[in-house]
Amino acid sequence: MSAETSDPTFPDRALTDAEVEELLFDAASVFSTDEERERFLAFACRGEAELAARIRRLFGRLSDADDFFEFEPQVKAGESAEGAEDDLDGMGVEVGRYRLLERIGAGGCGVVYLAEQREPVRRKVALKIIRLGLENPESVARFEAERQALASMNHPNIARVLDAGTHGSGRPFFVMELVDGVAITDYCDSRKLDVRERLRLFVRVCNAIQHAHQRGVVHRDIKPSNVLVEVHESTPEPKVIDFGIAQESEVAARGGAVDLVGTPAYMSPEQATGDHPVDTRSDIYSLGMLLGELLAGPHMHLPADLMERDPDELRRIMAETSPRLPSATLDSQGEQERLQVGGDRTTPVGRLLVWCRRDLDWIVRKAIHRNPDRRYDTAAALAADVQRWLQGEAVSARPQGRGYRLAKLIRRNRLLYGAGALAFAGLVAGLGVATVLFLREREARAAQERMRVQAEDAHLAEKTTRERWEYRSRVAEAAVRLRYGDIEGAEEQVEAIPLKEIPASLETVAVFQELAEWHRAGGREKKAERRFLAMAYALARTDRMHTDNNSNYFLPASAALAGWSETERYDQLRQLALDLYGDTDDRLVAERILKACLLKPAPEGVLRRTGELAGVLTHGLPGSPEEVAGIGNMDAWERFAVALHHYRAGELDLAESWALSVLELEDENRANEPLANALIGLIYQQSGRPADARRHLDQAEKIASDHMGKPLPYGTMATGFWYDWENVKTLLEEAGRHQAEDRTPSAKRAPLSDSGEDFR
Repeated sequence: MSAETSDPTFPDRALTDAEVEELLFDAASVFSTDEERERFLAFACRGEAELAARIRRLFGRLSDADDFFEFEPQVKAGESAEGAEDDLDGMGVEVGRYRLLERIGAGGCGVVYLAEQREPVRRKVALKIIRLGLENPESVARFEAERQALASMNHPNIARVLDAGTHGSGRPFFVMELVDGVAITDYCDSRKLDVRERLRLFVRVCNAIQHAHQRGVVHRDIKPSNVLVEVHESTPEPKVIDFGIAQESEVAARGGAVDLVGTPAYMSPEQATGDHPVDTRSDIYSLGMLLGELLAGPHMHLPADLMERDPDELRRIMAETSPRLPSATLDSQGEQERLQVGGDRTTPVGRLLVWCRRDLDWIVRKAIHRNPDRRYDTAAALAADVQRWLQGEAVSARPQGRGYRLAKLIRRNRLLYGAGALAFAGLVAGLGVATVLFLREREARAAQERMRVQAEDAHLAEKTTRERWEYRSRVAEAAVRLRYGDIEGAEEQVEAIPLKEIPASLETVAVFQELAEWHRAGGREKKAERRFLAMAYALARTDRMHTDNNSNYFLPASAALAGWSETERYDQLRQLALDLYGDTDDRLVAERILKACLLKPAPEGVLRRTGELAGVLTHGLPGSPEEVAGIGNMDAWERFAVALHHYRAGELDLAESWALSVLELEDENRANEPLANALIGLIYQQSGRPADARRHLDQAEKIASDHMGKPLPYGTMATGFWYDWENVKTLLEEAGRHQAEDRTPSAKRAPLSDSGEDFR
């Protein structure tokens, strides 16, 4: 088939090779089976074997893309037009400063688009937005957890998160670096990279996975199509992609009884059987499988029809079938296939077999051991062993007898040993060479000791990472138990989590808030205050992107800790609140944080920061006491918050004017009036007006009498929330009206523990 074929539509112009290839690709796409497509190509490309091969490669890439992304329609028939943007595959839709160009894939709860950023620079990016109809709190929390995991990583070989936000429809999204590369195995084969070049790329992939593990992230689906290689100025750059934490697997998508997360050929035994927890060592297994494929070609240990088997049989096959080591894979290949593998690696198959049998098999064997405890402890340890092989040193995975170490030393110093053999005949020269070798060996041992120390450090980091992963799993389990009403079970799950290790996520905030309310309603104040403080820690460590609306969580937490706890715990809470929201310009957030931070006397640093929050509420308003009464555009809670700040700052005239203005308003929340009266009573006590102070404190106590001395329900606007009445108690207690014996006695409290054991 010639590129000079005439175009019947434009007879004056001949078709180019690319146009002929495109026409044949489009024509071949019509056929539904591979057999029909092959018959067509054999007919259409007779005499043009290279042209047929190029078209087949195009279909192979198309198949890889289909396997990589799980596509499904975003708007079903009969749904409203609100999701029309998904019907159009995102073409032309604007999401913030990004314009969607085309849909390129979908994960467990999100859809990925190719998008164009318009400002401050123009560039192509990948934008992931939560699926239409999954805007419920649980799905948003999972989506946020994935974004948080990606955002926590900063490594040149991991695709970066560039931006995040919320679409006008309320659907959160985040923007990722667009990786324009090919699967690592395809890249190595197409460029004919030798074994050493492949292993250098693999070491960088291991370092990227180690970076993720140290931040508590387990990939769970490492495979060639999730490790793409880009070329930057002729330098290959591997990029690990797709860190979706709750990714659906191929098996789960079939609706089977087996819940497998990952790709079967690269999946660890514990992912299939559940006999061991799925942690960082599962990624070590997948890295070992990737290493084996880079060395010897694709794995063929699983049946071709695996995905069509019964779920129970599928689980059994994956549990009982062990993958081949690289040398065994090479031995099992036909002659033509072995020549292809050797050609792709520019290495004779015989030499490749020797390398595998000597050391590389041992590295792969340790990485893919069925027992997770027998694998490499960390991805860094696996990378270090591969690096030792590249440098001609003894690998730790292989039993190291004296003969093996000597052979490695000789290979590493061939020229020196050759010279030594010649010089040994002359005795004097031999002694010099021996001295050189001795010094080299001592240096090697020193390097080995450094590696051992690094391995121990990595093991400690791995242990910490596993603990953090366990704590995240406990919070997730608690969330599930709460969803099904098992509150006691949820409490048992989180009891062992130290305060300093509280996972940072909105899901954690929701779990500890619900448990705190449960303890409070049951009269277990000590337990409640611990859960409230843990909730505040989780919220303070969570990304600010979606936490402004959750600033109201500090109101019940501050009421509990100010009313029931030692000052030190309350000081911890308000420091968390100010660190998170001290620079807000939102009036509602400013009012909430002012009340939360000033329920007890505050040091100068706290007053300086709360003064900035009070300025958000009073910006542009008169500031003298005489002018306060004329302000009509502030609600009662805002006025009370400003009055509370002026009182704590010792500005009694301003505090009195703002507090009296609260009583002038009619507000549907009944707690406003006793809070204002209690504050006015405190102001008059400080001003030397005992009769007026007594009158306002009596009024506050009278209104709040029905809400004293018993656990209150969460409340409504008609009765006030429970923490508003708790705040009345706190202010009355400060005025000497409610004595400390009405609360949980501080003498019975355990001392505050930095280790977190006091919060279990």
